[in-house]
Amino acid sequence: MTQLLSILGKTLLIFLAVVLTENVANAEKPKLRIATIEWWPPFSGPKFLNQGFLTEMNVAILKRAGYDSEVFFYPWVRAFQMAKRGTDQVLLGGGFREERTEWFIYSKAYIADETVIVMRKGRGTKFTSLEVLAPATFGAHTGSLWAARLEKILGFKVETVILGEQSIKKVAWGRIDYCILERFAVNLLLNTSLRDLKDKVEIMHPPVEPGLLYTMFSKKMPDYEKVNEDFNEALAAMHADGSFDAILKNHSVNYTLDEGVYILDFFQN
Repeated sequence: MTQLLSILGKTLLIFLAVVLTENVANAEKPKLRIATIEWWPPFSGPKFLNQGFLTEMNVAILKRAGYDSEVFFYPWVRAFQMAKRGTDQVLLGGGFREERTEWFIYSKAYIADETVIVMRKGRGTKFTSLEVLAPATFGAHTGSLWAARLEKILGFKVETVILGEQSIKKVAWGRIDYCILERFAVNLLLNTSLRDLKDKVEIMHPPVEPGLLYTMFSKKMPDYEKVNEDFNEALAAMHADGSFDAILKNHSVNYTLDEGVYILDFFQN
């Protein structure tokens, strides 16, 4: 009996040690501030279902990895700067750019979308390169890389906007010639809030650029490599158990899966 009690006591001590170790490890993980775009339908925004599917995904992935988080919404330029200087530790909505690796580490890519040009129907312009569209006035997001790129092309004038739908409206009303946005967002807007403009604009082909979305972690954050590693492990786990898919389906998003990357297709009405 004494020997049995001794074994049970040791087993209990081992169990308690494991539990305490896990609790201490989780307690040491910081609460992370997530910076994202304030109006990016349906990816992120305080007025969307669960603050947008990209926001919901990242909160869930971080939670699976053991990190609590809080979401802050900004215009893109401010979101980028807040994360760059480390005030916020996580940045959503960024594509990969080599120059950004000075300030950020990237997660594995998990969402694919295309960048496209929207024009007024009936223009009849054939798109083979950006240069053939000059001279023209383009609409682009304030502070975006595309706004900076377009300004460097001879013959282009750029009007920047906070909300992508503002650019689509300007194209439809003939105030600008083109705008550049993500295909998924354009399709969503033209089938929801901008439904009345659906017959006035169209997407040019081919797309300007394929796009992959990542989660970016500020290198100002202590242990940023460990946070990124934990995030990627949790992301893989959510792929495996179907919880990642469930979030997309909850937001009525169609997609195809290609080697772990979700290729956005269309928004179900």
